[in-house]
Amino acid sequence: MAGFFRLVQSPEDRLERLSGARAVGELVGSLPFVTERGEMVGKVLDVVSSACERVPVFRLRFTKSRNFWNTLSNAGLDASVDDFSLIRGIKA
Repeated sequence: MAGFFRLVQSPEDRLERLSGARAVGELVGSLPFVTERGEMVGKVLDVVSSACERVPVFRLRFTKSRNFWNTLSNAGLDASVDDFSLIRGIKA
C-alpha cells in the first residue's frame, strides 16, 4: 500500500505528508462511524495510530484534471493505479 490519502479539491495539485496526531486526525475524521459508536473510539484510535506508524499518510490536493498522477509519480509513489480506468474501458 502506497499510503492513505485525504483528498482535497484544490486549485493546484500538491501532496503533503502528514505524521503524528495530524495524520491520525485526518484518518479518524474520515471515519463516520466513530461519532456514532462512542464505545469504539479508544479502539479506533489505537488501530488508526498503529496504521499510521506503518503506512504513510498524505493530504492530496488535486484539481479536476488527471495531473495529480504526475504529483504522485514525482513523489515516488506508483501511479499504476490509473491503469484501472484503462482496464475497465473508462474514458478520461
